[in-house]
Amino acid sequence: MRVSLGEIAKQAGCSRATVSYALNNSRQVSEATRKRIQKLAREMGWLPNPELARQMQITRRTRSDRSLPPLGIVIGLSRTELTHQGAIRCFLQSAVERAESLGFSVNLLNVKEEQLTPRRMKSILDSRGVEGLVYIGAVVPQFPAEYFEVGLDYACAVAGYSAAPVTYHCCMADLLSGGELVVAKLQERGIKRPVALIPKEVDGPLRRGIEAGITMGLREHDCFEPSAIQRVSLDRESYTDLIPDLLELKPDALLGLDYPRSQELQQQLHAKGLKIPLYSLDLMKGQNVVGGLDLLHQWVGRGTVDLVVSQLNACEKGVPETQLSLNVETVWRDYSDIDQVHAVQATA
Repeated sequence: MRVSLGEIAKQAGCSRATVSYALNNSRQVSEATRKRIQKLAREMGWLPNPELARQMQITRRTRSDRSLPPLGIVIGLSRTELTHQGAIRCFLQSAVERAESLGFSVNLLNVKEEQLTPRRMKSILDSRGVEGLVYIGAVVPQFPAEYFEVGLDYACAVAGYSAAPVTYHCCMADLLSGGELVVAKLQERGIKRPVALIPKEVDGPLRRGIEAGITMGLREHDCFEPSAIQRVSLDRESYTDLIPDLLELKPDALLGLDYPRSQELQQQLHAKGLKIPLYSLDLMKGQNVVGGLDLLHQWVGRGTVDLVVSQLNACEKGVPETQLSLNVETVWRDYSDIDQVHAVQATA
C-alpha cells in the first residue's frame, strides 16, 4: 500500500505542504527539515508516484513558458523588397533567433505584405498576448507614423537606422565611427582617389550616417584633400551613366553601398580598361570585394531584442523616460578573413 503525504506529515508533525516541499528538495523549508522528512519518508517506505511526477514536470514547464509573453516583430517591406534588403533580412533573422533562444515565442507581422492597418495590427498583437514589440528597419515611408503609435502600448525597440517619430529604444550600427574607419583604412592602403557610390533610395539615416562618418574621417587625415572622396548619390536604376566621368577621373577604388550595382559598374569599367578594386560599405558574406565595412547587422537584431526584454523585466512600456541607443561598433574586414569571420558569426 502506497504511503501518502498525509501519513508522513502526521508522523513528522508538520503540514502536507511542508512534506511536499521537503520531498521535492525545495528551499522553501530548511535543510535540516528537508533531511529529517526525507529520512522519515524512506523509513516509512514512501515512493514517488511516477505519473504524478511526470504531470507536475509538464505543468511546471508550461507555467514557465507562459511566464514569458510572446514578442511581436514588425516589418514594413514586401517579400520582393525584402530580397533586395540584406541588412533588413539580417536584422529580422537575428532578432527571431535571439528571441527564441531566450525562450520567447515570436509573432511576425509584415504590415505591407499582409496589408495590415494600424488598428488591425494592434488587434492581432493583443489577441496573441504580445507584450513586447520590435520594429525592423523603422524608416518612413516604410512605416507611416501611425504604425509607430501602436508601440506605445508595449515594451518596444527599433532595430536599425531609425527615423521613427516616436523615441523608442534603438539599436544600430555606429555609422559615424564606421565612416571614419573607412577613411583610415583607405589611407593605410595608399588609396588617394576613391569614389563612394551612395544610392539615394538607400534608407536616409544609413546614407547620411555613412556620409557624415566619411566627412569626419577626411577632417582627421591630412593625407586627403577635402574633395578626395567623390561621393556620388544616385537615384538611377543603373550606374552606366557614370562611366564617362569615371574614365576621366580615373579613381583608384570604388566604395559601394549597393553591392550588386557597384559590382556591375566595376565590371563595365574593367571592360573599358580601367581596373579598380571594389570595397563594400555594407559588407556581407558572398560579396566579391577586396574588403569593406562590416556593419554587424546580426548584433543589431540581437541587441534590439535585449532592449525589449529589459523593458519587460522592468515592467515598462511605451516611450521610455530616457531613450537608450545601442551603437554596435563596426569592423573592417579584408578579403582574406571575410568568409571565416561570417562563418563564426553565423554560429555565435
